[in-house]
Amino acid sequence: MSAASDLEAIRAALAGREPGDLVDPFAPPAPVRPASVLVPLYEDGGDSHLLLVRRSDHLGKHAGQIAFPGGGREPGEDELTCALREAEEEVGIRHTGVEILGRLDRYTTITGYLVSPFVAKIDWPCELRPDPGEVAQILHVPLARLVEPGTLRVADGQRGVVNFFDVGEEVIWGATARMLRQLLELELGRPLIPSGPVPWDKVRW
Repeated sequence: MSAASDLEAIRAALAGREPGDLVDPFAPPAPVRPASVLVPLYEDGGDSHLLLVRRSDHLGKHAGQIAFPGGGREPGEDELTCALREAEEEVGIRHTGVEILGRLDRYTTITGYLVSPFVAKIDWPCELRPDPGEVAQILHVPLARLVEPGTLRVADGQRGVVNFFDVGEEVIWGATARMLRQLLELELGRPLIPSGPVPWDKVRW
């Protein structure tokens, strides 16, 4: 599919969709803090891409892991305002260059956050300014790469399935992978079929 087709399929799949609630199998009984993330998509060279960040290694939670730009909500802040603010603070995505396509399900994470994901098309090219205190690297991943056979892997445990996307040098896993899998399956209108072993040696814990 072309980038325009990808984004239109995502827009159509999310149109009017009310978010449900998903819970990580290892999450605590109650969320500690509400949070929001932006799931930024853009068109470049006829292809659609996803923008993610690798978090700085010195952070107290999720250090070194691949994530969407986002973070905890401030007092009095709504879900969308939080996602837009965090995306601008972390990587420099200005809210004036963002078109919200829809929402994914809220997700309670293993660290006790209740995360609200907003899928967005961002203007491209745009000037990115990663915050060195939070972001070690910005990653640009083609959507086509994420749906290739063998990219999605899963680990079945006693408390549920953990998702992993093997994208070469990096592995996307945990809450980010679960949200990403939902996005791709909504776009395609079918389940993704995982295959292959989990590349444990590349997983950043």
